[in-house]
Order: sequence, then structure tokens, then C-alpha cells
Amino acid sequence: MSLKTIVKVGNISNLGEARYCAGMGVEMLGFCLDKQSPNFVDQKKFEGIVQWVEGIKIVGEFSQIPEQDFSEYHLDYIEIQNVEHIKHFSKSQIPLILALNVDYSLSKFANIFEKYRHHISYFLLKTNQLLPPFFLEELRNFASHYPILFDYHTQNQSIEQILETGVKGIALQGSEEISVGINDFEELELIFEQLKN
Repeated sequence: MSLKTIVKVGNISNLGEARYCAGMGVEMLGFCLDKQSPNFVDQKKFEGIVQWVEGIKIVGEFSQIPEQDFSEYHLDYIEIQNVEHIKHFSKSQIPLILALNVDYSLSKFANIFEKYRHHISYFLLKTNQLLPPFFLEELRNFASHYPILFDYHTQNQSIEQILETGVKGIALQGSEEISVGINDFEELELIFEQLKN
């Protein structure tokens, strides 16, 4: 299936979900590589999943600097949540995605966008809030200057309004299996329907 924009699905933890997303045309799959996190995907499980999803960019998701070596994960992108970690992860030469938690205004992030524009492949904006009209205008302005992915939740706004701002793509979140081998893709399916080309 062809999607009208870049889609990243993060927090992938099982093969069924990864294969479903691949079949729907997702471009990036994210895996939590924080060893202390309950969502951590170890290397054996990681390899058991990614070998079945050819042609998709693989993202390692970190909220902190890891103690362990992660070079054997063979990542296409590294997603980080702290600007102070840019210098450390830049040493890997793997393109970076910087996740930022935003509220009702983007203007206070202007310095971050500009300062790190040459170090970051995508700025991933996260918010759970309903977006006021002026936020969408700010988003349109920033998206015209910087490569932005928007972490979409159904309560944010219609997905069409987000795409109309010119963001490079949409980020979604995976979910745990209901039981071994059983997933509920209902929420993702509703979003993919809106993203069909």
C-alpha cells in the first residue's frame, strides 16, 4: 500500500505488528533500546523481527545514553529525546531524530531548531493536546524551514489538517500484543485509511 506521507511507527515490540506496518507502507519502524525500559527490545528479538521487514528504515529509540554497545543493531536512524545527547550520538555517524515534547506553542523551540538543523535529520514533535489554530500556523511556518515529523494522536486534530501544514511525515505508536501472536490494529488501521495515497 502507498501512503501519502512518511510514516514512522515507534515502540515496535513484536513481529506481527512490524509485518502489519510494513504491509501498510510504513517507512520507519522504531524499537526501544533503553535497557532499563520495560519496552526494551534485546538484540535477539530485534533481529528476529527486522529480518522479516525488508526495505524499511530501522530506528533505535533512546531516552538516555546507553551503557551497552548498540552497533550490532544496524540502525538507519537514532531517535533521542535530549539535545544534550546529540554530541554523544553524533559520533556513531547514524542520522539523528530529535524528539521534542511541545505544548501550545513552538516559538520557544526556535533556537533549538536553528542551532541543531545541521545535526538532525528530523525533528519529531510530540503533544497529546488538542491543537489550537495558531499552533497549526506555527507548525506550518516551522515545517517550511525544518524537517518535521509530527507524533499524531487522534485527539490532536484531523490528520488532514496536520498534513496541510507541510510536515514531512507522521509518527505513530505501536502497542503490546493482546496475547502471544494476537494484536489489535483497529486504531492504526483507521489512521492508515486516512493516509492512503
